[in-house]
Amino acid sequence: MSVDGFLRGTWRLTRTNNNKGPAVLTIWQFHRPSPADRSAIEEEAARLLTFMAPGAPGAEIDIRELDR
Repeated sequence: MSVDGFLRGTWRLTRTNNNKGPAVLTIWQFHRPSPADRSAIEEEAARLLTFMAPGAPGAEIDIRELDR
């Protein structure tokens, strides 16, 4: 995941029930983003879920900070 061209975290998409269950996009951030950046991350995550898990019976975005 990048913000303004800088690497800010990583992400993983998981599905249950042989890819027929809900989709969860988990984002692990390296640093806490500003409110504006967090909003942009959430918007991009929603677009990514639409692309990566079309027709999923549910979708969730889970944003976390990496433990240090």
